[in-house]
Amino acid sequence: MQSPHDGDRPATFPVFVLSSERSGSTLFRYVLDTHAELYCPDELSLGRTAMHLALFIEGANGRALAPDPNRPYALSPATLRETRAIIEATLAPAVRARGKRLWCEKSPHNLNELEVIQLVFPDARYIGLFRHPLDFIRSALTACRFGFWPGLIQYVTRHPDNFVEAMARAWIEKTRKVLSVETALPGALLRVRYEDLVCAPEATVASIEAFLGLAHDPDLLARVFKTDHPQRAGFGDENARYSTQVHINRLGLGREIAWQQGISAESKAEIGELIAQLGYPPLPDHGVEYSLGVEPQAAEGPTAVGSVAAFLDRDLPDYLEQYRDALPPLDGAFRVRVTGAEVGEWVLDGTGPAGPVVRKDGEAATTVIVDAGAFLRVVNAEVSPLEVAQEGLLTAEGLQDPMALQKVVALLIAAAAGSGGGAAG
Repeated sequence: MQSPHDGDRPATFPVFVLSSERSGSTLFRYVLDTHAELYCPDELSLGRTAMHLALFIEGANGRALAPDPNRPYALSPATLRETRAIIEATLAPAVRARGKRLWCEKSPHNLNELEVIQLVFPDARYIGLFRHPLDFIRSALTACRFGFWPGLIQYVTRHPDNFVEAMARAWIEKTRKVLSVETALPGALLRVRYEDLVCAPEATVASIEAFLGLAHDPDLLARVFKTDHPQRAGFGDENARYSTQVHINRLGLGREIAWQQGISAESKAEIGELIAQLGYPPLPDHGVEYSLGVEPQAAEGPTAVGSVAAFLDRDLPDYLEQYRDALPPLDGAFRVRVTGAEVGEWVLDGTGPAGPVVRKDGEAATTVIVDAGAFLRVVNAEVSPLEVAQEGLLTAEGLQDPMALQKVVALLIAAAAGSGGGAAG
């Protein structure tokens, strides 16, 4: 296999991130997209796109599919070339416009179209992103509380009375699909565990740079959440929009589910074989606690905000004044009505020429009603606003543009981090 460094100039090749849903692929995309040489847009479902495009080209040109009992579609070499040319003609200008060299695609759907991806892009490199099965199960059940996503429905259909077992089967089958690329194409896939990305980000990024032949980007991790990563609604994890850092407190949450009772003995045995391959410690025979085999190292950060009133009366205005010239504009005025343990109203007004200001009264087209405890959890980046909204602790009246509210929340989180959390009382 050709090295990325062979020849007189850096090689170009497509990069695919292969993972199941709820494996941290949107956060991982943000990290990759921050690199100076790598463009990673939101989910393109490129495998599905390539298959449909190839079938269209075959039909439009009257090419008969060659019979092959081992493959559902035996596409002609000409069709494969034309399919790749059309896709790359679309992606290449986007890559050049950003001054980058490679493009990367991370859609979980691509696991269903691995064959066509390998046919259309025989020189592709792959990054297999894995997450501990118990954390995946818990995350999937939480994210799908209002309905299971298309990529997971088939497993729920097989196990309608046991969602834990359904998600266990999903993890097993999807993990095997990712590992199958490693077997079929030796040297073409790099394994990355989500836990290593969280606990050892520098070493993880360095391994990716070496694998893809990228120049070392020394301040990449510092730029991840300061870089714009456009994301369409529904084309990635919405929670990532509100992230300002990588959180180690999201690891090991599988202990919150009754996995010992929910996962069958057969599935536990298969999980045991797979996690051994991936370098995770074995699951315990009893109890819900388990080891991820990593040592989280929390970076020194600001003290958590402890009072809504002190934050909105003092810390947020100070932050707005200090960083006024660097702040993005807000789209309108927002009334923040706090309920619960603390009660009060504030108006965050972005309509003036001097930038956003905090006032105790005034007109606002949108009213955000939030529980005080939920407000603190959001600004301290412990949970996303989507999670507290699902709990019924955050609502918005008169909201015309959800993206405008996203900017407000991002500003509050940034101010909480930038203020040092001085609002203790």
